[in-house]
Amino acid sequence: MTRPSMLDGVRSRAGHRAALAVATGLVVALALALSPLSLGRAGAASAGGAWKSTSVARSTLFSTNFWSYDVNAKGAGAAAWVDGDGDRRRVRVARRAPNGKWGRPHTLTGNFSWKGLRNYAGTNDVAIDDRGKVTVVWTQSKGKSVLVKTASSKGKRGWSKPRTLSPKGDRTGFPRIAVSGNGYAVVHWAGHFDTGVTDFTLYASYRAPGGTWEAAQRLDVDPAWHPDARASEPAIDDRGVATIAWDDIRVGAGPASSRVRLASRGPAAGWAQQTMAEGSLDQPSVATTRDGRLVAAWRDSTTIFARHRAADGRWGPTEQVVTGGLQLPQNATDVGIAETGRAVIYGEEVDTRNGTVLPYVAIQEAPGSPWTRENATAAFPAYGYSLFLPQLEVGAGGDVTLTWEQQYRSEKRWPLALVRHRAASGAWGEVRRLAGRASNPMVGSDARGRTSFVYGAGDRVACCVSIRAAKIR
Repeated sequence: MTRPSMLDGVRSRAGHRAALAVATGLVVALALALSPLSLGRAGAASAGGAWKSTSVARSTLFSTNFWSYDVNAKGAGAAAWVDGDGDRRRVRVARRAPNGKWGRPHTLTGNFSWKGLRNYAGTNDVAIDDRGKVTVVWTQSKGKSVLVKTASSKGKRGWSKPRTLSPKGDRTGFPRIAVSGNGYAVVHWAGHFDTGVTDFTLYASYRAPGGTWEAAQRLDVDPAWHPDARASEPAIDDRGVATIAWDDIRVGAGPASSRVRLASRGPAAGWAQQTMAEGSLDQPSVATTRDGRLVAAWRDSTTIFARHRAADGRWGPTEQVVTGGLQLPQNATDVGIAETGRAVIYGEEVDTRNGTVLPYVAIQEAPGSPWTRENATAAFPAYGYSLFLPQLEVGAGGDVTLTWEQQYRSEKRWPLALVRHRAASGAWGEVRRLAGRASNPMVGSDARGRTSFVYGAGDRVACCVSIRAAKIR
């Protein structure tokens, strides 16, 4: 799936796959009460150099604004992106063979406007199942509306005709999609997304393998609460059980309060909702194995929590993963789970005393076992808002890939896009960087542990003039 590339003022995270979002400054963190393992400073470790990369496509207009990426178990992949200029945008997609060779890009839309209240037109996400079927979702303006559209690949017969998923007349933003290996799919998006800041809605649609998308259903139906941030990447298993997580904030008078909500459904039943926790909570995310073992994570100002749901639907107790103090708040950036059951949370510790950020992973081998923390690098200064958010990818066998941004003091110097891989055995590789003015790397991993990236590259702050790809091994 995707990642952030420009500031939009709304908190967001990427998903268990590579997934689309838009960058935002993160100002939360905590200190883990578990023993840290320092793995070296990014600046020094990145002496390993940059990866060689290949061009997927150059912009057909002026620049590339949003992109997304996904890889299936066999190693086939797909990337979607938006080319644009000062007035227009259009959505494009390309497929990647398991050997890493990219096909020619296909343009899914004509030009559409993104001006005024339609400025989130073009946000997109992509997913590919084990048969190689690619599904793209995106937002596209029509008159004063911004609609969620979707299209799927049809093998050698090209692409299906785009269809609209969102209610007529809405202004939507940031659709996120997940597909299971055998083709179940779920997508959610933010409705009423005029400003991208407050009072937006949450819609979802569901598709069975070989079927059509169901009518959109609104999930935020309690008038006393409204979504406080866009929902995280959805999760869906091979049984067709889909789960979406988001955080709500209480509406009206009284003490400020927030809660973490989950909505789940299977192929034969509609959405059922539950409150995971209530308090000053945010940043929820979920991930699932193919057979339906799910892990959810969220945080308050000083503590990251997690909870497991077994394949039979039974929930385990809430677990305290990391805890800290007011001077060391924590970001719960993302969660992933391997087919082995290994759960991984990507966290960031923010030291408010000296303005540094420390990315780490918290790892648990099985529900109820201890969480251990391993730092991805040494703490580094954070001089301003990030252009993109960190990304976590957990492979089927338990390997872990992380990306993060490291800034220079001078805003004239483009920040580093850094990557590090942890093998299933626990051995860490070098901190590596994507060459040049790289931005917003999307990570994909197949069942053999082969990891690859799609990212923007160029010399335009808007972001990029081309889409490029690289692989670790």
